[in-house]
Amino acid sequence: MEMCTDYRQRDSQGKKIYPVTKQSQRNRIALLISNLKFNVGSNTRGAEKDEQVMYSLLQTMGYEVVRRSDLTAQTICPALEEFSEHPKLTLTDSVFVAVLSYGSVGTKCATDTEEFEIDTIFQNLNTTKCPALKDKPKIIIIQDCRGVEDSIRSPSVNFAKHARVQKEKDFIIFYSSTLHTVSHEHTTYGSRAPR
Repeated sequence: MEMCTDYRQRDSQGKKIYPVTKQSQRNRIALLISNLKFNVGSNTRGAEKDEQVMYSLLQTMGYEVVRRSDLTAQTICPALEEFSEHPKLTLTDSVFVAVLSYGSVGTKCATDTEEFEIDTIFQNLNTTKCPALKDKPKIIIIQDCRGVEDSIRSPSVNFAKHARVQKEKDFIIFYSSTLHTVSHEHTTYGSRAPR
């Protein structure tokens, strides 16, 4: 019998939350969607480097990476559905989904410049559509623009004369639930109430 990693977090029945076993570590899987070449407008500058760095990071953390590149609006959903049925999802202890593309708040651009909603990811990996990931962490990383506000000029003398830096960068945000989803609370057990 394989031993679980010793976590201090336990649910109301004393069961370890998000247990990690040697088998689950061997079966970790991630999805990397990289939209680099667009039919209309410019391609993403430096995106190939971002894609390689993300791929290397996920592999270093022990994830097998399923790579999908340059998806149109019509092929995004099938790619997510296919990933949601991957046989390793029943054995993994967690999953990463990284999307590199252009976009705005709540939507991303496919290579045909049609937009798709970020909610599509959540809908395909939720408990109903993907029961294999029930009670497992699903980490979603979105790398893109989220608006039209520009960067600011850098005061550093080390930058080129017209160099710009992002005003807001290097953030990571986690939500306990997706947009429009109720968060269940229990007066004794908190948000991890008994099921």
